[in-house]
Amino acid sequence: MAPKCYIVPCIVCLQLYPAYRTDSKTCSGACRVRLKRHGPDRYRLFDRVAELFDTDPFLVRRARAVELLRPDLLDRIKAGALSLDECADAVAEALWQLALGDLTADLPPPDFSAPST
Repeated sequence: MAPKCYIVPCIVCLQLYPAYRTDSKTCSGACRVRLKRHGPDRYRLFDRVAELFDTDPFLVRRARAVELLRPDLLDRIKAGALSLDECADAVAEALWQLALGDLTADLPPPDFSAPST
């Protein structure tokens, strides 16, 4: 069974990344170091929002990822017709497509014409 993957923003740099643990807070070693050096109080944005809505900060981060990658799903989530777990694959696919677009943006379009002889 494959591990569950969540797409969430890093609490330090706000970059989206795949998290395999619900207690994951940072996207990289550099952000972990920054968090350790500057203290967690500086990076409490998601904690503050979670306190306002009396929920888990990780859920707030997952909701932010949906808002950024698949805003078309927000109304269905708000109406209770769709849960964050049910739209996880769509969010992961959107991140994958975004990453592929970034990786191929500088490449010339492929040439599918027959090779000249």
